[in-house]
Amino acid sequence: MDDVEFIAFDLETTGLSSTSCQIVEFGAVRFRADGTELDRLEQLVDPRCRIPAVVTRIHGITDAMVQGKPPIEDVLSEFVQFLGESDTILMAHNASFDIGFLSVAIGRCGMPLPANPVVDTLSLSRRRLPGLGSHRLESIARHLGISESTEHRALGDALVVQSAFLKLLSQPPVITSLDDLLS
Repeated sequence: MDDVEFIAFDLETTGLSSTSCQIVEFGAVRFRADGTELDRLEQLVDPRCRIPAVVTRIHGITDAMVQGKPPIEDVLSEFVQFLGESDTILMAHNASFDIGFLSVAIGRCGMPLPANPVVDTLSLSRRRLPGLGSHRLESIARHLGISESTEHRALGDALVVQSAFLKLLSQPPVITSLDDLLS
């Protein structure tokens, strides 16, 4: 697994529905299993709609912050390029949420969906820490002794996902191969 590249990513959105809400921020970190960070991506997106106040209270992203930022089609191109080859392993916490938004946005832009395998740190946490009551990212971070960002922003959350993944890998039994991880 030493040569495998991983990308932990997170999206911030205007709400919970991938079909009626929009992405407002991308955050991603590319790294290796030894913890070596290779690159980062952080980008606000103009969602071309208002961000509901209730959502702004969660992630702190305001309409003023996204005004004049690139539209989704520009950011998606940059993000897909950041993903690189299809052997890069993507990961997110509660990955179905982020992958759902990503899939809908990519489809709307007429781009092909990347073929990268995806690891869900929520599922990994449930398997590796079965006695933990809550598997929310904040709970996992606290349990594993990971200092987390006080903001609920995309790059900060992606960095917590990265740290949680690396610590979960080292939980017994230690995962030493990509096949073990993906199974």
